[in-house]
Formats: sequence, structure tokens, C-alpha cells
Amino acid sequence: MIDNPDARLSYRLPSGWVAEPDSAPEILGVRFTGAAAYGGYDCGGKAYSRAVVFSAAVQSRSDKRLDLRETGHRFAAEIAARFLAAPDTAPTDGEITEYDGHTGLVMTLPVTIPSADPDCEATEGTVTVLAVDLDNATATTKRGIALLVHVQDTAGGPDEPAPPPAADVQAIIDSLAVD
Repeated sequence: MIDNPDARLSYRLPSGWVAEPDSAPEILGVRFTGAAAYGGYDCGGKAYSRAVVFSAAVQSRSDKRLDLRETGHRFAAEIAARFLAAPDTAPTDGEITEYDGHTGLVMTLPVTIPSADPDCEATEGTVTVLAVDLDNATATTKRGIALLVHVQDTAGGPDEPAPPPAADVQAIIDSLAVD
């Protein structure tokens, strides 16, 4: 179980996933924690993972409510470019749903990855972003959105380890609890 109080989220890891508490990438000025990885391997002298998951809370810079779709799209595109080297990507509109009484949006971005070494590196992948409206404005805290991000290889790279089952991302999302 990953408990990320900074993001106000917790989620269960499917079998084979490993928590990476020291991993904290910064994306668009936001520090993501609550990380885990699946299918780590070395190839060509480099370390890879078949999938990663991490989370953060994004706070509004004003009193204006952040838009779930706009925030999710912005982070999905940046993550696809940074983690999968996938340029000019456009996330799907996603599906509005509810998580623990909070409005949420799940969007998936399938990407083709320009791989320099298809024996070691993925050639296709997905970025899935779940954005949850925290509705947490107080006198000292601006409105915010929690983001749960899942990045996964879907094709290319070595046969072993294989990418995680497609159902893993849904299992992580289904286990989500919002504080």
C-alpha cells in the first residue's frame, strides 16, 4: 500500500510492484512522491522499468479552482515527453467519475516512442493520469487537485521482463482512497 499524505491519496500496488520511497521526480514545478515501479531491468548498461506510478497534489496559484481536464492534460503531455520521449502528444478527454466523494477525471494517453534501441527501450507506451478535485481551499491552502500518474511500456524492449498486465493500472485506480 502506498500512502502519500502530501497528495492526500493512498493506493494499493498489484503483485510484482515495488515501492520506491526515494523517487521524487519534479514535473512542472511539482514534486511527485508515492512512487513504485514494475519490471526493473538493465539493458545496454542502462536501468529501465516497465512501469511506474507516482502522485502529487497540485495547488492553484490563485483562488481560482483548477480545471481537472486542463491540469490532467498539461501533466500527461509533460510526463509523456519526459518519461517516454514522446513529442506532441494529445491526451484523450477522459472520463469524469467520483472517488471517495470527490470529482475525478481519468485520461489515458497512448504514445509511440521514438526508440534509439528497440531491443532495450519500449516503442509504445501509455500515460494514465487520474486527477481528483480536492476541494480543499482554506485560509492557508489554495484549491488543489491530486494527481495519480501511471506510465507503462506496451510494446518494444526485451521479452523479459514483460510489461505489467493491462489490468494493473485499473487495479491501482480502483484501490484509490482520497483523504
